[in-house]
Amino acid sequence: MTNKFVESLLDELDAMVLYATGNGESVPSEVVVHVFHMQQKLAAMNSGSAANSEAGSDGFNEEELSRLSCHHAEMTVLIEPARPKSVALLKKDADNPTWLHFLGAVPLIRKLSVLAVIFLLLIIGTATSPTVNTDTLNSGLFKSSGLTLLLNQLFLLSCAGLGATFGCLHKLSEYIKVGTYDPKFDSSYWIRVVMGLIAGLIISELLPLNSISGEQVSGLEQFDKPVAALLGGFSADLIYRILNRFIELANQLFSGGRQSEGSEVAKMKQQIRKLNQVSEKTSSNVHRHNNRSYDFHNNEVDTSTFHPSGRGEIAGQNLSELVVSQPLAKPEQAVGIPVGAYMSDAVKSELEVTGASLVNREGGVRPEQEHATSLSSEASQSDNSILDQFSNNNGVELAKMSSQRLGSELSEPTSSTNTLNTPLVSGSALTYDAEGTEGGKFHSRKLHVPSNNSGLTLGRGFDMKARSSDKINSMLAMAGVSEQHSNVLSKASGLSGKEAQQFILDHNLTDFEISEQTQIKLFNATYEEMVADVQRICAKPDCVEAYGRVDWQHLDDKIKTVLIDLRYRGDYDSRSRKRVQQYIAENNLAQFRECIEDKVLWSGVPVDRFNRRVEFINS
Repeated sequence: MTNKFVESLLDELDAMVLYATGNGESVPSEVVVHVFHMQQKLAAMNSGSAANSEAGSDGFNEEELSRLSCHHAEMTVLIEPARPKSVALLKKDADNPTWLHFLGAVPLIRKLSVLAVIFLLLIIGTATSPTVNTDTLNSGLFKSSGLTLLLNQLFLLSCAGLGATFGCLHKLSEYIKVGTYDPKFDSSYWIRVVMGLIAGLIISELLPLNSISGEQVSGLEQFDKPVAALLGGFSADLIYRILNRFIELANQLFSGGRQSEGSEVAKMKQQIRKLNQVSEKTSSNVHRHNNRSYDFHNNEVDTSTFHPSGRGEIAGQNLSELVVSQPLAKPEQAVGIPVGAYMSDAVKSELEVTGASLVNREGGVRPEQEHATSLSSEASQSDNSILDQFSNNNGVELAKMSSQRLGSELSEPTSSTNTLNTPLVSGSALTYDAEGTEGGKFHSRKLHVPSNNSGLTLGRGFDMKARSSDKINSMLAMAGVSEQHSNVLSKASGLSGKEAQQFILDHNLTDFEISEQTQIKLFNATYEEMVADVQRICAKPDCVEAYGRVDWQHLDDKIKTVLIDLRYRGDYDSRSRKRVQQYIAENNLAQFRECIEDKVLWSGVPVDRFNRRVEFINS
C-alpha cells in the first residue's frame, strides 16, 4: 500500500471529522487520536525521517492500516448522506481559496457562475441594438437575414444559456449543500448547458407557439420568444423527453401497422391453443364433475401453478396475459378461460386444484388435499369447429383485447383478490408491514425511490442500487417478473436518488406494477439476504472480540426479528452496534428492549418504524 493512498484516506478522514463536528455529531475520540498520530507519522515519513524504517517498507504496520480502514468506514456512516470524497474536496478548496472563491465552493460552480454572467451581459448588450425588438424576434429565422438575424439569434441563445446555467447552478448547489457533489459528473453539467442552448432554439424558433393552423391563440400571444428560449434552456431534459416520445409514437404508428381482423382472430386462436396444450401437460388440472363440462370465465387462477417452476410462464410469456376476460355468448364456447364462472357453489366446493386458489366474486375456494385430479380431454377441447364459432362470435373484440394486454409494457398482471400461495418468511411480518403500503400514494408494488440515498426500489425494500445487473435480473425472474421487464430494470443498477427517479420516466415505467405474489417472493429473497448479512456481521472477528459471540440458533426470536429489521432499513451500523451488540451476544432481551425504546439512539428513524419496533418488542 502506497503512502499516497494512506494520505488520501487521512485527508478524507480529517475532512469527515471536521464536517461531523461542525454539524454537531459526536465523533469517537479514538478516531481523532488515531488520525492525528497517523498524520504525524506520515509527515515524518515525507520529510525523510527514519521513523518509517521501524514499521516495514511503507512505514505503517498492519494494525495501523486496519484501524485506519475501520475508522474511515465508521466516519462514512456517521456523515451520511454526505460522501468522504465530497467533503474532502470542499475542505481542500476552502483551505486554498482563490479570488473567485466567493462565487462558490468548488471550481465548477464558479465557472458556471461566470458563464451565467456572460450570458446576462450578452442579453443586455444585444438588447441595446435597435435591430433587436419584438417585431424582428417574431419574424423568425426565415423572414430575417444578415446582422439583424445574427443579433436576434444571439439574443435568444443567450436567453437559453441563462436558463440552462440557472438550472445547473441550482442542481449543483443542492449537491454541495448535502455534501454529495462528485467532480466526475462535471462534464454532465456542460452537456446540460449545450442541450439547453439547443432546446431553447428549438422551442423558440422551430415550434409554432403563437399560432396553430395560422390562427392566433389566446394566451400564447404574450408568450414571446425570449421567455420560450429561457424555459427551453432551463428544461432541456423535458424537451428531450417530449421529442423522444414523439419519435416513439411515430415508430409505433408506422412500424406497428394495423392488423386485419382475420390476422387478429388467427392470433387469438393460436394463444388459445397454446393455453390448452399446456393445461393438458401440467399437474394443475381440473376434472369433470358428474360427466358435466365445466365452463370457465370471470375468475382468477393463480397461474403460477401451471408451471413446475412456479413462475407461471410459458415460453417467456406470463399466463395471466393469455387469459381472456371478455364475456362469452355461450358457456360451451369457453375454451382455455379461467376457472369458475358458471359453476354452482356445490360444484365449486367439490372442485380441487392442487396448489391453486380459485376465487370468484363471492368468495374463495382453498384446496384441502394435496392430490391432483386429471383434466378431461373434453374439458380442454379445442377443435377447429369450436374455435371457428368462438372466433366468429367474439373473435374481433377478444383479439383486440388480447393484443392490448399482450402488447402492454406498463405492468405485470395483478390480482387484488387472489389468495396467495407463497407465505412470508417466518418472523418477517414486522419488516414487511413497515416497508410499504398496499394502495394509496406510497403503493409499494410500483417502482419508487424512498430517499435520495436509495436506489430504484420495487416491492417491500428490493433496492437495486447496490445490486449488479445480473443479480437484479435473476432475482426478478425468480419472483415471476417477465423477462422483458427484468432486462429493463436490471439497467437501474447503481442508480440512486434523482437518477433513479429519472430512470422511471425515461423507460415509461410510471404505471409498472407487480402482483402481490411477486412482491412477497421478492421480499422473501431480500429478507433472507439480510438474515445472512446479519449473521455475517455478528460473526466478524472484530465484532466478536468487542462484544462477544452471538449464538444465532438460540437467540431470542424477538431480538432476531428486530435486529433483521434494523439491518433491512440500514439502522444496524457501527454506531448502533455499540449500544445493542453486547445485549445481542448476551441474548439479553430486557436490555435490548431498552435500547430499542431509546428515542435518542434512533432519532433518525421515522416515527412509524420506531413505534412498530417498540410495539413488537413489547408484545
